[in-house]
Amino acid sequence: MPSDKTSSSGTDNAPPIPLGQKAAFGAGGAAEEVMNNSVNMLLNPVYNIGLGVRPEWLGYAQAAPGFWGAIFGPLVGSFSDNARTRWGRRRPFMLLGAVLSALSFVAMWWVPRSWGEFAMFVYIVALSLIFYSAATLFQVPWNALGLSLTPNIQERTRVWALRQFFSMSIGFCLPWLFWLTERDVFHGVAEGARWVSLGVGLVILIGCAIPILFCKENYTHAIQTQPKVPLIKGFLESFQNRPFVFLTVMIVCILTGLFLVDTLGLYVMIYHVYGGDEKGASTMQGITGSCYRASALSFLPVIGYLSARFGKKQILASALFLAFLGTASKWWCYSPAHPWTCVIPAILMGPGLTSMFVLTSSLLADICDYDEFLTGCRREATYTAVSGWCIKLGVTGALVLSGYILTSTGFDKHLGGAQTENVGQPGDGTLHTELLADKLHAIQQLSDE
Repeated sequence: MPSDKTSSSGTDNAPPIPLGQKAAFGAGGAAEEVMNNSVNMLLNPVYNIGLGVRPEWLGYAQAAPGFWGAIFGPLVGSFSDNARTRWGRRRPFMLLGAVLSALSFVAMWWVPRSWGEFAMFVYIVALSLIFYSAATLFQVPWNALGLSLTPNIQERTRVWALRQFFSMSIGFCLPWLFWLTERDVFHGVAEGARWVSLGVGLVILIGCAIPILFCKENYTHAIQTQPKVPLIKGFLESFQNRPFVFLTVMIVCILTGLFLVDTLGLYVMIYHVYGGDEKGASTMQGITGSCYRASALSFLPVIGYLSARFGKKQILASALFLAFLGTASKWWCYSPAHPWTCVIPAILMGPGLTSMFVLTSSLLADICDYDEFLTGCRREATYTAVSGWCIKLGVTGALVLSGYILTSTGFDKHLGGAQTENVGQPGDGTLHTELLADKLHAIQQLSDE
């Protein structure tokens, strides 16, 4: 990895950028958080529990955008890096993505309830493809904008910490989306999701608009006149950058493991911890999600200090170990005898995962400096997109498997709380053991590097 102290254009001596600029960029983190997580929060409760679409089909519905995103993301990255417009390289794509993502998210939940199971499945696949394509149009250029905001190596960590603050702050609301759809004012979770989606769409639109309107892009004459890099050439050259490859592989391992069991966790809470009580489980899901974000927010102010004091890589390795401890504690904490212990893993994982997101983004900005030294070009969007491509492939495979994992347990939604004794339970621990092993391996690699 490039050193924390040296890079081709990065420096420790550049003045800090104004707080307003950091905040304008960071506000986009609220929109990104909603885009990335709100669908997963509602898809299975609405389409499986509420509308009866089988879970393995929903696994495919979640996976389809990932496969498409693996193609579309690098395209957006290449188009953005090579764009030369009066509005810059980023804003035109961000604006189009903002409008389309807000509209398509609302449309997802207005599926006619008179349709059959297969028709609903086709509908959610189609709308998911539109939504995640639009989200990519915003997120790839927006992330590239953040990577180029400052040449100050330590200031980059502060920029991404503030971005994470906005992300975590709006994240307090997301675990309560399922709870909102379960209110008595609605006739079931499917109807509740329709009206809740209107508010979510508005949040997406506002969160995207702030960086578009108020964030300054680093669009110098040198960037405007640099040679355009063809898509395939830029894609292949990114994989010749050893620090980038190592960082991306580490992120893929961690996120793939998390998403493999993420969907199952909701069912464990509903049918194991709460014996089929959806309202009780929805409340606990909201509480655990809020505890996770409160824990993460409390740690954000010290990430910049610790990384400057001890180095980004050392703090990142420590953060991953803390996330590992949080994951391991789920084995004992998801207990029907003591439901409140579900908050313990969330509290442990908050500082670990939020440090990972902040520091990997800061390190990616350093890697873009290193790439500029090698090639003479600033290609933040390409690196953002290629990293996202790798992550989507790993997460997509995990989402497909998650539906089959749930089906293989013998889960039947018609049985309610009277599921067979193995449904949603850890079983022989093989899955958890593999997940923990992946995390420990990533931590060891990082420490060795």
